[in-house]
Amino acid sequence: MTSSENSLDERLHFIKHKDHAIFVIDLSHCTAKELLLLLDLIRADIARHAPGSVLTLVDVTGAQIDKQVATRVKEVLVLDRPYVKALGVGGDGEPAACVL
Repeated sequence: MTSSENSLDERLHFIKHKDHAIFVIDLSHCTAKELLLLLDLIRADIARHAPGSVLTLVDVTGAQIDKQVATRVKEVLVLDRPYVKALGVGGDGEPAACVL
């Protein structure tokens, strides 16, 4: 499944859990090109929130993480660090998932 099959609203959205808003980031089965696009959207979305306020949950199942994507992920993590209160990452256990 590619991001063309899942709208961006489905891939990047907030859910409520026990009175907490959680930013759900579905990167599953994305190509490297799709991941780079989504990472820019994630960066912009998280930066709109108050520092230390964003709870995130990321699914990287089957994502095609190459060297360029891994580098961009690291950049986004550094830039988003002030806004993110907690980050959870899940996937299929592939070594690429460890990049996050």
